[in-house]
Amino acid sequence: MKKSINFWIKRFIIIGLLTSMITNIYTIFILDNSQLLFPLIATLLLLILYLIIEKIYKKYFKNISLIYYNIFALFLFASLILGEIYNFYYKFELWDNILHFSSGFLLALLLINVFYYLMSKYFKKPDSQIQIIIIIIISLLASLSFAVFWELYEFSIDYIFEKNMQKGLIINQGMALRQIAGYVNSSGRFIDPALVDTMSDLFSATIGSILAGLSYYFYTNKK
Repeated sequence: MKKSINFWIKRFIIIGLLTSMITNIYTIFILDNSQLLFPLIATLLLLILYLIIEKIYKKYFKNISLIYYNIFALFLFASLILGEIYNFYYKFELWDNILHFSSGFLLALLLINVFYYLMSKYFKKPDSQIQIIIIIIISLLASLSFAVFWELYEFSIDYIFEKNMQKGLIINQGMALRQIAGYVNSSGRFIDPALVDTMSDLFSATIGSILAGLSYYFYTNKK
């Protein structure tokens, strides 16, 4: 029997989370490095939440494909596990932009389907172009709002816990110092990497959201 894409994405996420947990456990107890204790707990919580929310999704969102949930879970895995714990943000320069572009595209597409489903169930099924356009615009604005709140989250984490999610602090032997790692460009302007990171993230999410809206609009016009 041929397995669906949901099956393989779910297996990949679970295997990836379990592999990360095993690696963290080995590092903590065998190599005596307690720095990975928090990542271990966070990975375990992600695994539990993934399985619980999947059951809730299947129960209350039967008419919306599970592929959306699994793709978002895959995105969180790429962001929190690979990006934060295994430092893919620093190993691959475009990793951050790719994820923000993907999040904007996927979230906008998911919200469009959710709003369409809610309108069809509780009001009147959207059947005119103007109704579809309104749903797309509302979904894009909601998706961009999420991107803004994420940047507020990154700033708060950096400021309160002295992390480096916005790539604006100088890193010295794994410790983030409260000093801006800026530089002056050829025109004499001071460049703040944290600001560049924030704006590039927002631009990436915006482009992804707009492409999702356009894709859905042209897809519905062909039907």
